[in-house]
Amino acid sequence: MRRFYGSKEQLLIAALSDAIGPSDRFAEVLTGDLETLGDQLIRYMLEIWERPGGDRQVLIGMIRAATTNARGARFLKDFIGGEILRRLEAKLDPREAQLRASLIGSQIVGLALYRYVLKVEPLASAPPEQLTTLAGPTLQRYLTGQIVS
Repeated sequence: MRRFYGSKEQLLIAALSDAIGPSDRFAEVLTGDLETLGDQLIRYMLEIWERPGGDRQVLIGMIRAATTNARGARFLKDFIGGEILRRLEAKLDPREAQLRASLIGSQIVGLALYRYVLKVEPLASAPPEQLTTLAGPTLQRYLTGQIVS
């Protein structure tokens, strides 16, 4: 079966959406308790990244493209902002939602860059459970902790 997407950008959006699954799996994660959402988010993202095969390669390719050209950076920013952070913002206090969601996005993309693209040790070989234990509280603080304005 052949599918046509109209442009490279539409094809990449389809590949990223399939890899991350924001319409299905991510929505399910967001239905959880806000007080434990930090752990749930990092666990969910690590599950996606840890799957062997094409999904990881699509995600790594997008991060690499974002670090080497403006078009790739804009595309990744628009995808994460539109498909992921926008949905997260809906769970948060509207006065701080955009800042909180952006902080979470920076942590997730930063971790992915260090672990999967740059392969910085000991992050690259740390067990996902350890990373969840370490990063979950940071994401939780971004979700529900005090933000200094």
